[in-house]
Amino acid sequence: MKTLLILVVIICTPQQNMSDEIPNADKTGKIQVVRNDMIIAVDALNKVVHEMKRRLEMCQKNKNLFQLEKSSQNVSTLYQQPILKLYKDCTSIYTANFVSNGIYPLWLTSAYQFIHVFCNMKVKSNITKLRSWAIIQRRINGDINFHRGWVDYVNGFGNPNEEHWMGLEIIERLTQQRITYKPYGRPTTDFPRLRIDLEDWDGFTAFVEYSKFLLLPDSKNYKFSTIGTVFGNPDNHFFSREISSTGFSTFDHKTNTFLNARCPAPDNGGWWLTSCSRSNLNGKYATSTERMSINNMYWKLWFIVNPNYAALKHVSLMVQF
Repeated sequence: MKTLLILVVIICTPQQNMSDEIPNADKTGKIQVVRNDMIIAVDALNKVVHEMKRRLEMCQKNKNLFQLEKSSQNVSTLYQQPILKLYKDCTSIYTANFVSNGIYPLWLTSAYQFIHVFCNMKVKSNITKLRSWAIIQRRINGDINFHRGWVDYVNGFGNPNEEHWMGLEIIERLTQQRITYKPYGRPTTDFPRLRIDLEDWDGFTAFVEYSKFLLLPDSKNYKFSTIGTVFGNPDNHFFSREISSTGFSTFDHKTNTFLNARCPAPDNGGWWLTSCSRSNLNGKYATSTERMSINNMYWKLWFIVNPNYAALKHVSLMVQF
């Protein structure tokens, strides 16, 4: 910086009229010397400016790296090493000793591609006692608009690290990850478990687990189906049967034509809706002062958990193999 100031002074200092002080015989030589000094000074100044630009670029790069590191705090350490194995579900990642919550790459066999999934490695299944769940839907603060059309619900939206919907096509393919093909006979499929966690604004919580969960393909409108054991808190048969075994619907793609004016279906978000809907966890995000409503995130029998019937605050759907 001192060199830069000196050079600026040399260049910018006003020069006296040479014709008043320099004899005619010496004018040419003296002028040439001054010109050479100025050329040297300008060249040195250019070098200083170039060095300053280089250092500023380095500072900017360091700043960008810091921001990238900060934004990646919830990304799994699996990304920081070479991929030596293709993991197809969060359970196989957990057994490989990656036991922290975070976003992990899963290899989607039927689509021959990676997907990025938030794996919850802390919640234990009440059916299998295993940890490791792949989150396919999460509502935590209302930042993401869930009132969307069919295409968005098929493809997915949001951020796996925050609020998001994985997408019907990916969810359907994910349920088919463990298909075993035999030389003879039909292939067998090990279907995943499904867990739904619910919490309202009063702090009351509940969950439901299904031992087998699958979606039918697009041609069947991604019909929801559960098979086998159901476990939940509260231990109430009707509470755990709040998702209808029907096709998926959105405002622009309604798959259930049965109508009943006495119990209209919700008309916001996409869900496995019927006219007398019993749930809609993709409905509008409610405020802390609201009560359970068919127009918001909805679970009809929530009064079994909380007689105050407070609106839902946090919701998640997770699958586990």
